Amino acid sequence: MRYANKFEEEQIRREFAKAARATDAASERAKRNAARSSKSGTWRLPVAFKRRAPSSSSQFHFNRKYSNRKGQGGRFTPTSALRKIRYDFGMDERDDGRVDFIHVSHSHNTPRLALDPELVAIEAERTAGRQSNSRQMSHDTIALPDRMTTEGRRKLAIEISDAIREKMDGVPVFFAIHQPDAGKRNWHMHLSHPLREIISTGDDGFKMGDRILYEQRPAIRAAAGLPKTNHSELRQLRASIAGLIADALAKEGMPHHHCERWRHGHLQLHQQVEKAAERGDVDFVLDQMYRDPTKKEGLDTSKWKGGSDDSRRDAAILHNHEIKRMTGIEVPQSELVTKAAVQYVLTRAEKANIKDPELLRQLMRDHGIKMSWNQNKQGRASGVSFQLSDGPKITGKSAGASLPTIKKRLGLPNTFKAPQRLRLSEEQKEAYSAALKSIPTPKHISDISAALRIRTANDLMTKAEAVAAPPPPPQAAPVAAPAPAAQQDKPRPKRKSNDPAFNKKPVVATTAPKGAGTARAAHGAATTPPKDKDKTMNVNKLLEELSTIQDEPAAIVATQEFVSRGPLTRNQVALLIEEWDNEEATKSGTFDGPHALALERLERLEKELRRHRQEEPVHRETRTTWLGRRVEVESRAHKFWKTELESRSRIIEEAKNEIKRIEAHVATRNDLIERLPALEAAQAARHQEAAQHAQERAESDYSAALETLRGSKEGWRKEAAARTINRLLETHPHIREQEQSRRRAAAQHIRSGQPAPATRQRHR
Repeated sequence: MRYANKFEEEQIRREFAKAARATDAASERAKRNAARSSKSGTWRLPVAFKRRAPSSSSQFHFNRKYSNRKGQGGRFTPTSALRKIRYDFGMDERDDGRVDFIHVSHSHNTPRLALDPELVAIEAERTAGRQSNSRQMSHDTIALPDRMTTEGRRKLAIEISDAIREKMDGVPVFFAIHQPDAGKRNWHMHLSHPLREIISTGDDGFKMGDRILYEQRPAIRAAAGLPKTNHSELRQLRASIAGLIADALAKEGMPHHHCERWRHGHLQLHQQVEKAAERGDVDFVLDQMYRDPTKKEGLDTSKWKGGSDDSRRDAAILHNHEIKRMTGIEVPQSELVTKAAVQYVLTRAEKANIKDPELLRQLMRDHGIKMSWNQNKQGRASGVSFQLSDGPKITGKSAGASLPTIKKRLGLPNTFKAPQRLRLSEEQKEAYSAALKSIPTPKHISDISAALRIRTANDLMTKAEAVAAPPPPPQAAPVAAPAPAAQQDKPRPKRKSNDPAFNKKPVVATTAPKGAGTARAAHGAATTPPKDKDKTMNVNKLLEELSTIQDEPAAIVATQEFVSRGPLTRNQVALLIEEWDNEEATKSGTFDGPHALALERLERLEKELRRHRQEEPVHRETRTTWLGRRVEVESRAHKFWKTELESRSRIIEEAKNEIKRIEAHVATRNDLIERLPALEAAQAARHQEAAQHAQERAESDYSAALETLRGSKEGWRKEAAARTINRLLETHPHIREQEQSRRRAAAQHIRSGQPAPATRQRHR
């Protein structure tokens, strides 16, 4: 319940993302219309929106595509291995300086000509033949951390290429590191390798042989003792690459949580949140536990993002609005809840002995799940899909309830008609009413999913905070007699953040991949992990939660009270932060708390950034290309300066986000909010005492100024006294009344012709 206000922040972020997608589409239409109506085609980019994923998200990215003549395999699939190699290694016509480092990972017996990537690509295209969908080469794109030195990044890339070469039976692996694009920090590497064995022909020549074992057909892989598909090996490869990146970051001295986010970046989002809770990464859990998975965006600092055609995300946003309308709580529903809900209803259908497909659809509908049949040409059912309260629509296979599984589990007919609309006959209605007598009354899943998601999120946050909390201090010895004043003065304790050993984390070794070739074939069956155990465990766990929780009105009402309590004022938030800062400073034995230290660090970083902006070097320089042309490009010094500027700006942005997270965390602490009335009363007492002291001092200054004004001659003393009186009149109303009374009395004495009243002389 403490973090229920994160629902509102997540909903705001979702609305921004939806507005960004709508603006994307409108901008593309405007651009096309302008290009058709005007020859110049001038067009301005609209205003940018916020990021669609929190900055604490894992930046791990691994993408694999196969070049083929047809371009089959998705967007940006290369149609020629040779063109792809030339682009990756900077051998095309464009000389934009994108390549930072080139390396070839090979075994000792590789022919010399096989170390040339162009020759290997040409031979791969020739061997693949004219068949349009025949694979030529494998091409991987892997994201690299930007918080690394040049030497460390190159060493990491070599380790990754060696690991992939061992997995691919020792074929040569070519890679090139690309520098970040303009306005981005996306260091990445393009890695390519052939799919067939390299056979030496003598005189340093080579030819392509049979496919490597990783790319062989299912029957050959099964005969070699490996799984029929290479999906599990690809998952192992992704995990090993993520481990290599995390270990390299740890050697560079990066924070422990930053390294572990890379290590677990290959997992699904809910699995990443569970891992973060186990290691105590409170910031990651707080940012990620309420949002839905999004497409990988990377470290992009550009002002504009391309359009998105993710219809499932739009459906998820509509689903969130429906939940808010029903319960008053902005709780996003993930696909995991839909999967667990489907399994939950199927379990009830088994108990009710439902064997009619339409009765099963009716039971799903009563639980808030829309069940749809996929029809073939004969109008019979060929598949099934599920949708929870207009949320994301998922296939039956993804939910663990495919059509063959449902037939086998419930005993449905092998073939049956699949009408689009659900209409029960009178006999079916009677059979359905009789079946409901053996199970509890169906309840809408959305009524309990909100409380379930809130309770799960609170459990994860409690687990993360318990891991991240420091160990309790040892009990102090009995206090001795107070020492003299001269001995009680102790130096200020050293801050932990200034100690180099404070942020140093132990380096965790990663097991190297197994060998290739015959060794992999012999031990493949023994090293194959079980399939989709994590997904099954999570679905079963959530199914158990849904089966035990029938209704949680108290949790929903408590959350509604928390949300409807209203936002805190700036003064109240400042009081809570000050109280929390004092508690943390007392625990750590320092004078400043985390919030004060963060503000101090932010001020220092902004000062360094202003100084760095003033040291901008020369922007352009002339360079000769490998074709002998002289072109004007950005100078290397300016590139380094710009990279450093982006790095400093990013660090400042992270510092600001850290301050915002601290303030958001403190604003949801119920133990601090309970003390808020006492804090406000103490603040009012301090203000009253300060006002009283200010009033007494103002009266003293006023009396002294009057004595100076009446007893001094014309000069600077009298002018200073007059300025003091005018200043006090503007800030203190009661002194203004006294001065007005004094002036009226003086004017009355002057009009009556009597001498002015005697003034008190100052004692010297």
